[in-house]
Amino acid sequence: MSDTETTENEAQETVVIVISDFKKQKRNAKSLLTRLLTQLSCLLSEENPNRENICDLLVKIDEQKDICLEVLDKLEEAYQKSGDKQNALRIGDESDKIAEQVDVETHAS
Repeated sequence: MSDTETTENEAQETVVIVISDFKKQKRNAKSLLTRLLTQLSCLLSEENPNRENICDLLVKIDEQKDICLEVLDKLEEAYQKSGDKQNALRIGDESDKIAEQVDVETHAS
């Protein structure tokens, strides 16, 4: 194996590791966002919900949405660098859906 082939293989392995790390971060970020949205739903279903708790939770949700979208942007960029245009487009669509979901679920609050 030539030095060029070795370098290309190492670069490809690095990209796979980076993508795997971003996918793990994505799972964690989306999971926390879902938990926060569920907490909001529970709070809003109470007879007399505490407005301060709702406001605090809305801030946390917005912060987590930003974190989630940032991770998705990094993952999309990693897919583009690896030449995987299809997954890059899929991640872009997923970002749009998450932003829309958060807007819909927090709009009434």
